[in-house]
Amino acid sequence: MDTLVSKPEITVLCGGFGAARFLDGFKRVVNNGTCIVNTGDDLKKNLLHISPDVDSVIYSLADLFDEDRGFGIKNDTFKVDRLLSKIKPQWFHIGDQDLKTHLSRTFKLITGKTLAESIETILRQYSLNWKVLPMSDQSVSTVIVSSGKEISFQDFIVKFRGDPKIDDVIYKGSLNALPAPGVVDSIENSQVVIIAPSSPIASIGPMLAVKQIRNALLARKKPIVAVSPVISAVDPLRPAEIQRANLRQKFLATKGYGHNPYAVADMYKSFIDYFILDYRDIDYVSQIESLGIEVLMADLLVVSSNQRKEEAQKILDFVSAVTF
Repeated sequence: MDTLVSKPEITVLCGGFGAARFLDGFKRVVNNGTCIVNTGDDLKKNLLHISPDVDSVIYSLADLFDEDRGFGIKNDTFKVDRLLSKIKPQWFHIGDQDLKTHLSRTFKLITGKTLAESIETILRQYSLNWKVLPMSDQSVSTVIVSSGKEISFQDFIVKFRGDPKIDDVIYKGSLNALPAPGVVDSIENSQVVIIAPSSPIASIGPMLAVKQIRNALLARKKPIVAVSPVISAVDPLRPAEIQRANLRQKFLATKGYGHNPYAVADMYKSFIDYFILDYRDIDYVSQIESLGIEVLMADLLVVSSNQRKEEAQKILDFVSAVTF
């Protein structure tokens, strides 16, 4: 079976890097869907509003995501960044094509548009069928607490390279934040909700901290499927993968969890029905099933677009069998 589904009514909860790789295969078997994306690591830099996870998702859907670097647009140039570096050292580097996205978003925001509305403008520029929704139009900031000090997420992972110890991870603004328009409706009414293989604490955590989003997941009657972001049996190889695995491990440890698929399933157990596990981690099947969660095995390490398409089709076939 290899059929492009035109109206799958699928919603994917996304972070950045892991979701971008997952979507590379899924977009090839699903004609359209909805991505709800973490904005907890948004930042202001050089007067620009930057939404790293949102942009990674958009670039992936547009076949532009730079997987080697783990962010931005592949084959981008950095002429403006080099000029800015002569004025002031830049610890957060923005490519020239990427800069166009940030300028478009920032212009919309300063003219009174919401973050969701600014994203709609960017999507039209790339002629994408998929919807991309921010988790909230209000500011929710992922903050790392280290030795009594608060460090913004991007400062922690980029400026300080994830080195400071982590005492806690908090989501500032989440108590008062409301889901962006369409977020709750998409969770409630999609045939299936998929949690992408994104960091549970850094990427999915901010979304779950928004009360109405978490409540919508808990109240949902139709299936929710989570894809494991952790593959315990194989060490990551690419620099971007190594960095994110190390950070994910530190974040999970902060909340008392191990760095393994069972820990992720345990975190999500109150609202997921199915868990996609890499076949190399077969030893975790019985543990995850003991949580009352059904497991599907897949190859989550495939790298070519065709291989990812095949694995996405397998997941879609499974999802279709239990939902459509």
